[in-house]
Amino acid sequence: MQFDLVQGDPGINNGALLETLAAQELVVNGYGLRYFDKSRYGEVDFVLQSGSHVLPVEIKSGASYRRHKALDNVLGVREWGLEEALVFCSDNVQVDGSICYLPWYLLMFCRAVEETPLLVSW
Repeated sequence: MQFDLVQGDPGINNGALLETLAAQELVVNGYGLRYFDKSRYGEVDFVLQSGSHVLPVEIKSGASYRRHKALDNVLGVREWGLEEALVFCSDNVQVDGSICYLPWYLLMFCRAVEETPLLVSW
């Protein structure tokens, strides 16, 4: 992927590139990297945790950022107590039910904070 990126290949997988950049930003800002992948539910890009509070996070590169079947699946498991999720995308700040959509650049302000229910400090 690095060679394709340097060569300006338009077929590069932007999703993988954005996930890598997001992973770097989350680590720098104090998060341990965890993800969720179960065949029954699907794959969630990142799972952030502070104490007993867990926040699933998706990184979306395309226009279909509102389609996130795995995220919807894990939010639907009531026993897990997941009350909210973040989706980083190319659009502006929006809230739809328990999902907050944020532009990619706001990842740099997402910092691990002890004892914070939202897990982010803006």
